Parts: sequence; C-alpha cells; structure tokens
Amino acid sequence: MFSIYYFEARIDGRYKKRRYLGIHKKNDGIDKRLNKSHEHFSQFIDAKELCIWIGSFSCYDYQKEGNIDIVETLFIQAYKDLLTENEKKKKSLPSESVCIINMWFDKKDHLKKYAKKTPEIFSDVLVYYHEENIL
Repeated sequence: MFSIYYFEARIDGRYKKRRYLGIHKKNDGIDKRLNKSHEHFSQFIDAKELCIWIGSFSCYDYQKEGNIDIVETLFIQAYKDLLTENEKKKKSLPSESVCIINMWFDKKDHLKKYAKKTPEIFSDVLVYYHEENIL
C-alpha cells in the first residue's frame, strides 16, 4: 500500500518542470489515484518527460491518516518552492515532531544503495522538531 506520491513533468524541453506531491489514504492501487481524472496529473499524462515517485511507510502500523497528513505537511513545507502545483499546506507546519528517512528500492523490493534516478528534490533525511515535543 502506498501513501504518498510525487510526480514531475515537463511538456517538452521548452518548459520548466512542474511538480506535485499528494497523499492517498485508501487501501487500493496507484491507478485509483493517478489517472486521467486526477486534477493535476491529467495535465501531464502525455508529457514527454514524466517521473513518478511512490512512497510508503516502512511499517504498516504507522500508515495511519494522521501520520500520512504529518508527512505530507513536512514534505510540502520543506519543498514548497519547488512544488509548483501544490497550493495547500505551504504555510502549515507539522503538528508534531517527525523524521523521514528516504530509502530507495527497485521494482523487486531490493534496497538500492545508490539511487541516481530518484527525484532530485528529495533529501535522504528530513527532520522537523515541533516546539512542544523537543526532549
């Protein structure tokens, strides 16, 4: 099950990349979210350059709506200047402390030690300390 998705696309070489990060809270496939009826994705289905990143929690127990919202808020806050299609949550901060560690896997779920073709905007580690939750 995936919770977070990101896509970047360029119609052709004359245009800048457009980027969007979204969340998915239901237990169904990626095709239920990224398809021709998606508000942003539908504009890029025929783009010459299209990159899709799909993210999930490493432990299914943490994959809850509240946690998904916190992670989305942190990603959007951290990369707000690059996420051209996101309009909501750019001024929001996560409601609690969170640390995201990006680990990259191939199509067969083998851990990749070096992820050259990953979206360039994502750091390997992203940390936010909420003022009330600092030890």
